[in-house]
Amino acid sequence: MRKKIWSVCLLTGLLSFVMTNGLSKTQEWQLPDDALKIPLTPQATSYSCGAAAMLAVLIYWQVYDGNESSLYEPLKTTPENGTDPVNMLKFAQELGLKAELRMRQTLDDVEEKFDEGYTIILDFQAWAEDRRVTPLTDWPNRWEDGHYAVLVAYDDYNLYFMDPSTHARYAFVPRKEFLDRWHDYEERDGVRVENYQLALYIKGKTPLRNFPASVQRIE
Repeated sequence: MRKKIWSVCLLTGLLSFVMTNGLSKTQEWQLPDDALKIPLTPQATSYSCGAAAMLAVLIYWQVYDGNESSLYEPLKTTPENGTDPVNMLKFAQELGLKAELRMRQTLDDVEEKFDEGYTIILDFQAWAEDRRVTPLTDWPNRWEDGHYAVLVAYDDYNLYFMDPSTHARYAFVPRKEFLDRWHDYEERDGVRVENYQLALYIKGKTPLRNFPASVQRIE
């Protein structure tokens, strides 16, 4: 996962953009009532969407009290390469979480794991930085806009996410469009490794039941 500009979140609407017959149409989407209580964790830098997504999941499973920057070392997050999903997998396992990294997944696979109680980090193309090079709608041929987000809900129309690039709100991608965007690549020892339909499944023992949780006394 390489560099991702999070300032583009200022351009987003409230779950409001869908594509219909090749033309944009504004429609307000509401987050499903059964969405996971994943905390909103905006990324602190242009390259740390992976660390921010991981932080949200770790807070949800109540296994980590640190902040985003404290994850950079164990996840090996860098400005040049962002965060490798293999490092996310290893760190989750070190914390005692059940974690699986899978490629060539389908939406059925993802939904089955979601229904089993897993939190799921997906790696896909988002927030295109240079729209002059490749048309925005040509997602299958875009590779330089890799991004991590945490699935919080799904329905017949959309996948809903805690997206580190959107502040103070959740986000969505239409199901069909997501399939075109679900790819990315890593650079490992100078070798390009392409990730198709990557999903990181993580499960713990004590999930947050409410977000925000009940108020706490300041000692």
